[in-house]
Order: sequence, then C-alpha cells, then structure tokens
Amino acid sequence: MDAVEKILSLLSYIEEVEKLKQKPSFVVPEEHFTAYRHAIKGLPGVNFGVQSAGDDIWLLVQRLEENLPPALRQDLEPWVILTKNPETPPELRKSLEVPEVGKQPARTLKIEDHPQVIAAFDSYQNEVWKPWADLEIPRRKTILLYNKLFALRQIMELDGVESQLELVWGVGYSTWKPKNSSLAIKHPLITQLCELSLDEKTFEIRVRPRDTDPRIETDAYAALENSGVHGLEAAWRDLLGTMATRVNPFEDATFEPALRAAVGYLDAQGTYRVLNGDTAPAQPGPTLQVTNDWVVFARKRSADIFMADIRRLKEKLESASELPGVVRTLVEEGDDTVRARLEQPYRGLSSSEVKEGASELYFPMPYNDEQVSIIQKLHHNDGVVVQGPPGTGKTHTIANVICHYLAQGKRVLVTANSDSALSVLQDKLPAPVRPLSVSLLSQESEGKKQFEHSIQTIAAAVADMNPDTAALAIRNHENTLNELHAKIVTVDRNISEFANRHMQKYPFRGQEVSPEELARVAMQEADTHQWFDDTPSAFPDAWVSEADISALRQARIKVGQDIIYLGLSLPVVDDFPVWGELWSLHQDLVKARSIDAAVTEGTLLPLANAQIDTFQKAEALDRFMAERQKIQENLGSLTAPWVPALIAKLRKIPNTSGPLVALSALSTQLQDLEAARQTLLPSAIDVPEGAEQHQHFVEAMARLIAGKSAFGLPFGKGEARKLLAEVNVQGSPVKDKDGWGLVQQQLDWRRDVRKVLASWNSLAGEIGVETAPAGNIDTSFRQVLEWKQIVESAKALVYHFDAKLPDHLELVFGKSAFTRLQSLSVSAADKLLRDSLRGHLDKGRLSFALRRLQEVIEKLKGRTGSICNELLNFLKNTLGVSETHEVE
Repeated sequence: MDAVEKILSLLSYIEEVEKLKQKPSFVVPEEHFTAYRHAIKGLPGVNFGVQSAGDDIWLLVQRLEENLPPALRQDLEPWVILTKNPETPPELRKSLEVPEVGKQPARTLKIEDHPQVIAAFDSYQNEVWKPWADLEIPRRKTILLYNKLFALRQIMELDGVESQLELVWGVGYSTWKPKNSSLAIKHPLITQLCELSLDEKTFEIRVRPRDTDPRIETDAYAALENSGVHGLEAAWRDLLGTMATRVNPFEDATFEPALRAAVGYLDAQGTYRVLNGDTAPAQPGPTLQVTNDWVVFARKRSADIFMADIRRLKEKLESASELPGVVRTLVEEGDDTVRARLEQPYRGLSSSEVKEGASELYFPMPYNDEQVSIIQKLHHNDGVVVQGPPGTGKTHTIANVICHYLAQGKRVLVTANSDSALSVLQDKLPAPVRPLSVSLLSQESEGKKQFEHSIQTIAAAVADMNPDTAALAIRNHENTLNELHAKIVTVDRNISEFANRHMQKYPFRGQEVSPEELARVAMQEADTHQWFDDTPSAFPDAWVSEADISALRQARIKVGQDIIYLGLSLPVVDDFPVWGELWSLHQDLVKARSIDAAVTEGTLLPLANAQIDTFQKAEALDRFMAERQKIQENLGSLTAPWVPALIAKLRKIPNTSGPLVALSALSTQLQDLEAARQTLLPSAIDVPEGAEQHQHFVEAMARLIAGKSAFGLPFGKGEARKLLAEVNVQGSPVKDKDGWGLVQQQLDWRRDVRKVLASWNSLAGEIGVETAPAGNIDTSFRQVLEWKQIVESAKALVYHFDAKLPDHLELVFGKSAFTRLQSLSVSAADKLLRDSLRGHLDKGRLSFALRRLQEVIEKLKGRTGSICNELLNFLKNTLGVSETHEVE
C-alpha cells in the first residue's frame, strides 16, 4: 500500500468515526437560542430580508431602549404602586399612612374616602398607562431578542472550535410522530448556516447566510429507518445543481419544491401547508406535516463542514501524482537513525556577529536564541512543535516567524481555535506588514472585506512599482543592512570591554576585590562617615561664608524653644479631628456609658451575651417588633366590633383546628375569584342580578353559546327573554357567541361566589366573624374579601408574631426577660422592650466614636515629644480612653 492509499484509508477512518459521533436532531434545540417566526414577526425594530448594497441580510434587529411608564400626577404618586414592567398594571393602595406634621397628628387615609383619587387613577390606567403598555410590550420583546443575540455573538466569538456554537436558519418546519415510534420530530427540513455580526456604528445585530450550501436534515428520518431518505437526498442533490438562486426563507419558490418532494418521499399520508407565520407550530401528529414556517436557532457546531473538507481532500489525493513531504511523513515509518545536522547560522538585529555563510533573519521585533532555534529547525524539518503556558511570548514569536517567511516571498497559513487569537496575532504584526495579512474569521463578510482591502493594497503597490528602481532600492537596503550589522558588532564589542573592566579585581586592604565588593563595603561603613555630609570642594568660593553663618544664627533664634522637637517624630496635624468633632465623639461616649448604667440599674433589659450575633439578633427583633406593631395598629384602627373578639378567639384555638384549615382553603378560593373578577372587568359585562338562578335564562345561554337560537319557539318564556335583552357587553347588546361566552363566564363566576359566600357564612359563627351581607352579590363578595384580609392579619398577629415572641426574647435577652415582661402591664412591657432594644442598638452604633478615637491614638503611637504626651493625657483623662482600650 503506497502513501496515497494510506492517507485515503486514514481519511476514510476519520470520516466513519465522525459519522458515529453524530446524533440525529429530532427537535429544535432551545438551550442556547431559538426564535420562531410567529414570536418575532411584527416586532418593532425587527426587519427581514433586507437588501443593502448587495448585502443579503435575513434578519436585522435594532438596538432599542426601554421607555419608562408615564409619570403620575403629583396627587396620585403616594397612592399608586407603579413598576417599570408593562405587563404589571399599576395598583391602588387601600390606605395611606400620613406622618405627624406640626400640630397635625399622624393619621391613616382610606382610599374609599377619596373618590377623586380613584377616578384619577382609572383615567390614568385606561387613558395613559394602557396605551403605553400596548406599545412597550412588543418593544421589550425586541430588546429581549437583541440581548439574546448579543450574548450568543459573544459566546460564538470567545469559545473555541471544540465547543463553539453555530447559528442556523431552518426552513420548512416539520412535525411528525409515527405510530410505531416513541420519538417525535419537531425540526425544519432545510437548514442554512448563518453568521451573526454587530454594526459598530448603529449597533444593529445582523444575521446573514454563510457562503455554504444549505443542508437537507434527514438524520432523524434515517434514524426512524424511513425508506424514503435515500430518494429525498438524491432529489435534493439534483435540486441544488439546478437551482438558479440560493434558498431564501422569504421566497417560497426557492424551497417549496424541495419541501413538497420531502412529503412525497417520507410519508404517503403527509401534507404540505402554507402558513402566514402568525401562529405557533402545531404539535406532532400521526402523519408528517411540512410547513413553509421557519425558525432561527443556535446549536453545537456540526461536523458538516469538516466532513466536506475531508471529501474534498480525498478527491485531491485521488488525482495527485506526488504527495508533499510533510503529508507523506504522516504515514511513512520514521528513520531510527539519529543524524547530526549542521545548524544554519542566522544574523539579525540581536545576533549580528555570527559565522560565515549566515542567512538573514527577518525578525522585526526583539527575539532570543529560542526563537532563532525555531527557524533553524524549520530549515531542516517539515514541522516544529513549540509549547508554553500563557504569557510566555508565543504570539510574539509567531509574528516574528510570519514576517521572516513573508520577507522571503513565502505564503504563511495560521490557524487558531478562536477568532480572538487570530485578531490578537494580526494586531501584533508590524503596521507595514499588516495589510499583507487576511483574517478569515467566522464572520465571512468581515473576512471578505479584509481580503478585498489586502488585494487592493497589494495591487496598488505592484502598479506603482518600477522593477529597476525596486532592484536598486533592494541593493541599497542590503548594503545599509550590512553596515548596520557591522556597527552592531562594534557596539557589542565595546559593551563587552566595559563589562570586562567592571569585572576586574582591585587591591583593597591587602586583598583583591571586585567593584561590587568595594561598593558593598562602602554601604556597610556609611555610619562611620555620615557626620561629614558636605562634599569638600577645591574652590575657595564654595566654602561657608560669614553670611551663611549669620543666616544660621537668625534661624536658631527664630526656632526658639521648639528646638527640642529637632529629630523627634511628630504627628501630622491634618490626621486629627477638629475640636468640634472631638466634642461630638465625647458626647457619644457619655451616652454609651449612660446606657451601660441603665442596664446595671435594671431600667433596661441586659443582653443575653456580648457576642456579635446577639447584636444582629437584636436588630432582627427590632424589625420583628416594628412589623408586629404595624399589624396591631392596623387592626386597632378598624371599626368592625367583632375584631377584638376574633383575636381573643384565635388565642384559644390552635392554627390546625378544623375551622381555621377550612378558612385557609376558603381564602385561596376568594383570591382566585378576585383574580377572575379582575380578568372580566375590562369586558364590562352587565347581567341582571340573579339571572344565573333563572332556569330558562340558563338554558337560553347554553343554546346561544352553541350557536343556536336562544329559544326553540318564537313565543313564551317572557321573563327569560326580558333578562336576555338586558345583557350588555361593553355597553352594547351581545351579537355573537364569543360575547355570550364572556357572559357565561360572568354567570359561572357568580355561581362560584354564591358557594363561597355560603361557606363563609357557615364558618363565620365558628371563628367569630360577621356573615356576608345580603343583597348585591358583587358588593357582598368585595365585603367578604376585605374581611378575609382582616382575618389573615389577625392570624399573623396571633400565630406568627405573638407565638414566636418568647423565642426571640430568649435569644436576645435570655430566659428571664419574658418572665419579667409578663409581670408588667402591656404598655409598660412594650415600653421596656422598645427602650431596651433602642438602647442596645444605639450603643452598638455609638461604638463608631470609640473606633474614631482609637484611630487618633494609633496615629500617636511611635510619636515623641511633649505635645504627644499631652494629647494622650487629654484622651485618657477627659474622654476616658486609653491606648489599650478594646473596641467593641
């Protein structure tokens, strides 16, 4: 077997291994990115099939910004809960707490007492907020689509080849679940690889088809052992050969023949449907359904391009008469004899002095011997492996090697596992060489632009070149290069001579020592000669004059008694707080000591211990008590006379009692009915009171919803006819069965409300609440819903706050605290607990004053002089701190 056959066999083996790795795709992968036509069609800033200056853009997404909700009127702001989410409607608070202002006491405002606020809110919600939300919701969808594509682009650029993603545009979305298979197909039949780019000026994201053939996705059908796969693939190859234009998802004529053929080959009962893209794809059924719908998605990079490269390489090998040496060595046995080879000498900017016969080394950047050895090994070998961790200069070395071979007129191919590596390498090349490099990145359009720019640059340079002038310039440059090498050799020799002089030995104290040792001795004995810090001068005019002595005398008189600080280490004045800040710190320390005294005297509860987590538990208890007080105040402000009795009742029965469990379930039903009521409100359904209990009316409704006449006969049942005539939806009589369906929902809601109200009345006597008022069912429902909130607050007070209070007290103040509080009246116990918490929390926060003074003391450490001693005495005697004071 010759070398060509061995290479072909090796390639065939690789091809089969790749086929085994491939797994058929039955459904569109959604873990990375997926966009169906119906989900993005009609969104603002999203355009399809854009043609611009010969650029075929299938998807263009503009960069939009969120619009904030319309501002509220000043009188509405305190009452309205408004979010930035257009899908979350604004809410109106039921009450508003107004703090104390001047002589006006704090009070609670009820929304029902302010009908003008309710009217203004309804006007804002219907006339201002809803139009904004209707426009903003699709805008937010476009922003979400842009963000997903932007994140996908970053992943595709940064990840390596082994884990990189590819963007695919799938046309002919198909669904099928054969009867004899447990697997369902939800995948397009035709896929086209696309590239994702970002416009640096407009920041638009653009999706373009790559310059590759589309693929027919038959792997899933082959896995199902469908006999029509081979025929479909043959028909697809014929279509590719005869197609005048490439597949375009916006031109049905470019892909419809292939899709109709797929239906014929794969399923005798299959159908092809033309959709407008307004609805989501149908679920798989027992027959194949192929549509003209499309979907854009990201998936793990497939091996299709790699397999195509292998097939093209095999075709080249089959027609090759001789293999390149580097390819032939892959399959030939190596030589087991080690032969010595003379290394080719090179000269360059860093290595000019070499042997005769040296070749020129065209390294434009600094280099070392290891980089020269790479060129020397490549002179005799087909390949060299260079390894090194990040930051060791591999990119620098590759740039030098590229420039060396380009200078010799050779072509250099550089591959990498990511676009970023190639971009960094291209930026590393010197500016004059950079136009000769073309980066064929994953963005094909960018690679084409670089290729076109390089060709134009080279063509312009060749067009302006005069061969004779260029030959003369080359000779002149060679002479200049030889002269530079000679100068470099001279400089290197001079440097060596200077280095040799500094390495000589000199006699010193009876020994031969080096200049380095002489310098070390001078530094070690510096203290012996430091008293003489003037440099002697041989010139009389450089001596100390009478004027200098007089100036020195005047300076000594001016310094006066402060001479004692000469040579001392004094603190910097700006490092200390001003006297006003010191007085404030003193006041804080006094307050902290008063808190300690109150604990000692027993007017405040002592903490269980001095650990930091106890202080944190005290903060938690403070928040716990604030929430408990808020619920107590809310319940105390209610006018319903049964609330105190309810709280007393709850204190006597456990939370797991039957009536309370039933009430919890009933609360859930009330909440669900309220949500249903809110959903029906925009439809403005007006049905006469009690109509849902009228049998003939109910029967007529059933007939209308079924699309029939309300009554079988044109006469009789006058009361039911009258009720039907009074039914309105959004202020108008009902005209179609959809409207009657809304009316039926309102009737169902009323029936469910009647059942819930009956259950409420049954439980009311057991738990001590009021029964639902008779009359209008809507009014009764809203009243019971409000009472339900009161019951929930009372349960929270009894079973959450009051039940857990002893445990909180024990964690913060110890076991004896609860016993002491029980011995006091309710108001006295609350005041003692509140004062104790406030005191300990304030004391913890006042520790900042001690830390600040400790910083002042730290700055005095190591300082000398009487002023420093006076400051320390002041801090100790006046402020009551010391150098050893521990900060809590």
